[in-house]
Amino acid sequence: MEFTDVALWIAGIAIAMTLYKMLFNPGAAASKNLHRNMRSMGTIAGRTYDEIVRIAGKPTLIETSGDVIKCSWNTQNYAIKLEFGKDRICTGVIGEAQSS
Repeated sequence: MEFTDVALWIAGIAIAMTLYKMLFNPGAAASKNLHRNMRSMGTIAGRTYDEIVRIAGKPTLIETSGDVIKCSWNTQNYAIKLEFGKDRICTGVIGEAQSS
């Protein structure tokens, strides 16, 4: 077996594994997209609720307590929780978790 045959065989296995993960673990893609979208904003504190929703989508959960609004975005492998003031401006990240 020549080097090119081995390289093609390895590439084929890598492609098959990627397709398998995409087909049988679609939540992983959603997690990656949410994480990438949140990271693309850079500093989240100071951004408006509408601005964050435009980039990351609607939150999975919204909790209110007095003047504080807590919003969570949850996917299979990634979750982030942000806090907003009554003016709907993000005051910061409360929690973030990512699994592989």
